[in-house]
Amino acid sequence: MPSKKKITGQSNLTAPSEPLAKTNSEPLNLTTPQQKKPRLKNFLLNDLDCDRLGRLLQEANRNSPYKKISETALIRALLLLAGKMDIERIVKAARDA
Repeated sequence: MPSKKKITGQSNLTAPSEPLAKTNSEPLNLTTPQQKKPRLKNFLLNDLDCDRLGRLLQEANRNSPYKKISETALIRALLLLAGKMDIERIVKAARDA
């Protein structure tokens, strides 16, 4: 029977390792930030405003054949566009309305 050879090498698994926290000083964000829940806002619109909103909604849905646009999405889009407009034009339109 052949004699057994003695193992003299060392494994990397038995070597002491440095903790990862020392090498990486950045904090780990393991949780995802919570999104704010939408708040419910009610607005009273007169008949003329409802008609304007309805016409805008029909025109928007005519130009968006693949996805139906809701009234809420349309109002959000108008708010986004108004944020890019000159405030004087918005104030003038608010006075005229």
